[in-house]
Amino acid sequence: MCTTKYYMPSATTSIRLRPDLRQQLERAAQRTGLGRNTLVVQALRKFLQPDFQASLSEKARRQSLTASKHEPDWERVAELDPWPSPPHRNRK
Repeated sequence: MCTTKYYMPSATTSIRLRPDLRQQLERAAQRTGLGRNTLVVQALRKFLQPDFQASLSEKARRQSLTASKHEPDWERVAELDPWPSPPHRNRK
């Protein structure tokens, strides 16, 4: 545990990023002059806000309605077409 300049306790957390996402983060940090940590924390705060979650739900609803116009039998197709399973990895 460490403290920020405002003496708020914080914890270190590791995340894995795909190389392309890491590059985007690096470019955003250079462009804005903010640190990578600051950008990640800002993004998490925004994503976790209830209003943002509600806007995502509304966007998903609109996309579903739009998709249903292209697939007349979308309810049946949705039930028969499950999400793909993630690839299995051999862990050592």
